[in-house]
Amino acid sequence: MKLLQRSLVAVIGIPLLLFVAQTPSPAVWMAFCLLVGGISLMELLRMFRIRSLLHKIFAFAALTAGFYCLYRGKSLMLPLAAFSMVLAVTEVIMFNDEEKQDVSRFLITLMSTLYITVFWGHFILLKKLPGGRLHWALLLFVMVWVIDSAAYFIGMSLGKRRGVLAVSPKKSVAGFLGGLLLPLALAPLFSHFSGWPLWRGFFIVGLMGVVVQAGDLVESLLKRYAGVKDSGALLGAHGGIFDRFDSLIFSLPVYYGAVVYFL
Repeated sequence: MKLLQRSLVAVIGIPLLLFVAQTPSPAVWMAFCLLVGGISLMELLRMFRIRSLLHKIFAFAALTAGFYCLYRGKSLMLPLAAFSMVLAVTEVIMFNDEEKQDVSRFLITLMSTLYITVFWGHFILLKKLPGGRLHWALLLFVMVWVIDSAAYFIGMSLGKRRGVLAVSPKKSVAGFLGGLLLPLALAPLFSHFSGWPLWRGFFIVGLMGVVVQAGDLVESLLKRYAGVKDSGALLGAHGGIFDRFDSLIFSLPVYYGAVVYFL
């Protein structure tokens, strides 16, 4: 059953990602960005048992306003500052109820919204780069998929030593090295499509090999804190949307920054 669910998600998800990566239509990739970001945000809040509908509405409104500002080339300061102020006032009101006096709720709601809006919002910036509608997003998707797959399969085959990677039940030193070294074979492909020297391709792929796996470890740590196995159940055996996009969300700012630096 799990194999069938994973296969179904792959059959639907991979063509969808390829389409989003290649399409020049802002309406499509903005809708995709809002869908992934919105669901990931709600999953994060649910992981930490943030049940207040008012908090969820504020968080989603801030996320939407933030993405709109990024698309329009405006600063994120206004929507995120407004969200923080409204959330703070809400907490003042809720503090009068002793059963709802919990500072962690405030911090988690604030952190989750900032994290998803700022990190995942870089996908909008990436799509707006020169040539970004043609290959930058596609190269990123391929890179993340290869890094995750290499780390998983090498880790399952050879992984015994855990060390600091024990924060995730499926991570090992061998898997980390596999996710770092094997994807370097993509460097010539990256250099070819970007038009950059080969050394830049090796640099970016190697850098992403570290950051993508770090994103997976960060999400594992968040799930440990929350005491849950998966962020959600929307994708069946794959878990939730945040489970599938954690590495991509975390690594986006680094990838965007590297591409902009070398442009």
